[in-house]
Amino acid sequence: MIVITPKRLVIFLHIPKTGGSTMRGVLDREYGQSHILRVSPDTPTEALHKAGIHCIYGHCRYGLHQHVRQKTTYITFLRDPLDRILSMFYYIRSRPQNKMHDTVKQMSLREFVTTTEPRIQAPLHNHQTRMICGKRQPDLKTAIDHIKKDFAVVGVTDMYPESVFLMQTTLGWDDGSYKKANVTRKRRKKTEIPPKVKQIVREHNQLDYELYAFAKERLRHQIQNLPPQEQRQLAVFKQKQSR
Repeated sequence: MIVITPKRLVIFLHIPKTGGSTMRGVLDREYGQSHILRVSPDTPTEALHKAGIHCIYGHCRYGLHQHVRQKTTYITFLRDPLDRILSMFYYIRSRPQNKMHDTVKQMSLREFVTTTEPRIQAPLHNHQTRMICGKRQPDLKTAIDHIKKDFAVVGVTDMYPESVFLMQTTLGWDDGSYKKANVTRKRRKKTEIPPKVKQIVREHNQLDYELYAFAKERLRHQIQNLPPQEQRQLAVFKQKQSR
């Protein structure tokens, strides 16, 4: 089990369309923007050595901890793969400023999930597993090993308040309350998706489905093991967030 201390640097591995923008708001408030380093896949290694940093976040794969001097712990969110891909599809179509907007707005959902366009294809194929295993090719065993070893909490989007509360108690945050950000609107529900499209998504994301199931069961176990006082605090937290 990871022992969390105030000296540990928190790395939020932000997987696109899993609720990460909302979490960034929590982190900005908790750590203060001057103590946060925002990274991208192009961020040079030497930038990770900046003094006074308590939190790092960005759309990057596992492995940043290898380039910092402090002890670290990771957090992230996973999402049901079909939900995540639907959110991605409708988000791109609704954002003219997105670099893939002109391409994706011409596609049907089925064309989107079967595309061979390299810039779109990778995020549609076991991308959550790829980011957590830290390799170009997704490796489920490695991803699970990394979660067990280095992730204090892996939240799941459909248990968002429970996930944030567990991060708050585990990492010693003052206030985990949040407002949803970057929400994709005007999208079809999973129940409205043709069976063939669902089948394609499952075939392309079998590892992500298994990783998501593992993370969700781990999260439930962590929540069940909270002491009675924190269980009561969780109930209050969920009630406040539902208002």
